[in-house]
Amino acid sequence: MKRAASVDLQGKEGPTLLVVADDPDVLLLAQAILSRKGHPVLIANSAQDAVQLLKLGHIHSLAIRADMTGWQDVRKWCMRRGVAPWFFCASVQSGAIQIKGMGPEAVASDLVGHDTSGNLLAAG
Repeated sequence: MKRAASVDLQGKEGPTLLVVADDPDVLLLAQAILSRKGHPVLIANSAQDAVQLLKLGHIHSLAIRADMTGWQDVRKWCMRRGVAPWFFCASVQSGAIQIKGMGPEAVASDLVGHDTSGNLLAAG
């Protein structure tokens, strides 16, 4: 995916959502679902891209994959900008994508674990 350089949000209505995940299938699915609900949705495939978009100041909500490298930096920038980060776990198997969301008060390190076969698990 291309790195985010600039964003034109003119003509968009409603709160802008940013979805951050390192899997293009997860990003495209989340964007399609949220866009159909009428939200302007931006996507970033790395923590660095997410931080660049947060610095622009147009983001109202952010959802980030809990096991992603750099989630701590994204969370820090969210707090600086007054954006509530939401964490989610996603698994892609046999062409199916399962996404489980978690509240904004959650901290990714408390919610993610791995079973003995290396599969991602959401706690609770």
